[in-house]
Amino acid sequence: MNKFKALFLFALIFILAASTSVYAGDWVKLNSNGTKVWVDTSHWETKQKWVTSGYWTTQQVWVPEQGHWEKYWVDTSRWETRQVWVQSGYWDTRQVWVDTSHYETKQVWVDTSHYETRKVWVDTSHWEVQKVWVQDGYWKTEKVWVKSGYWKTEKVWVQSGYWTTQQVWVDTSHYETRQVWVQDGYWAQRWVVDVPGHYETRQVWVDTSHWETYKEWVKSGYWDEVHGTISVSKTPQYVFTNKHTLPDGSVCDMTLNISYALNKKVTNIRAIHVVNRYQNKGVLYVEPYSAVKNVGGTSGSAVLKFQYEKPGDENSTLHVYFDLEGGGSFEIQMDIPINGIYADSKFNIPDPVFKKSVKDSEVITF
Repeated sequence: MNKFKALFLFALIFILAASTSVYAGDWVKLNSNGTKVWVDTSHWETKQKWVTSGYWTTQQVWVPEQGHWEKYWVDTSRWETRQVWVQSGYWDTRQVWVDTSHYETKQVWVDTSHYETRKVWVDTSHWEVQKVWVQDGYWKTEKVWVKSGYWKTEKVWVQSGYWTTQQVWVDTSHYETRQVWVQDGYWAQRWVVDVPGHYETRQVWVDTSHWETYKEWVKSGYWDEVHGTISVSKTPQYVFTNKHTLPDGSVCDMTLNISYALNKKVTNIRAIHVVNRYQNKGVLYVEPYSAVKNVGGTSGSAVLKFQYEKPGDENSTLHVYFDLEGGGSFEIQMDIPINGIYADSKFNIPDPVFKKSVKDSEVITF
């Protein structure tokens, strides 16, 4: 007990010096001291993995043929019936005309019966009305034909030549229908088999690799400040020391009911009431004499019962600690005075004024 009280005093001094209340209700004060909690989201996941497996065995396997491609000439030459030109002929002795035609200068008659722009004989012959002498001895007017014209020198074509005997080529060339050989073809490729396909006995690997489904624990989570809801209530309204009894004769005590719902699992709930005695007589540290706890999850409850040997003033503080999974804790505080006046008949004591906490129940959310 002394060791626990010493540790409590050290913790209490540290909290009062180093932290402030995160939440303050009318009665319940929260002191989390900035506690960080690990919110565990670890879980099982279904995953698949590739399992490489197999075995060697002797099997008859088909070995494909082996070969190569080669280039070869496809000959499409053939006989065809075609019209062909046959060049033929012979030499023969024949009378042939030697053309000695040439130009000569001759006197020729230029016929001007047509229109032409050139210096030629211009025929001006025409009918004229003339006075002619009649032998009877008089002149008379009559229509007469007057013929006129003139000669000129002109270059004309004279057709001339002679016959002679010569060797001449008599051409008997002609078309004939003949059978002719047409040389033709093209290049192609073909597959030449070097080794035919066949079966062989070989060691082969039979692959039995496959996907397998397995469960894997995935550890995950995050740090967060503790938060949630806490409900606190106490009975009776006026708390007395164990020197007082109830109407049924039982010793007076106090019952504290706590329930919580947090973002972290609670492993334990501890409590100690620091009773500040009157007249500067020091403090008393009172632990519950009975504790019924339902803890271990993120929600739970506890019922704590206290009995007091000495009274305490309004500054008597009840500290309730919530220990969290994975370490860390926080506390709530409530001021609850303890009443304890008693006397016998020889003392003249006025009627006492009993004291109580500002509330008997409160719910805080933080």
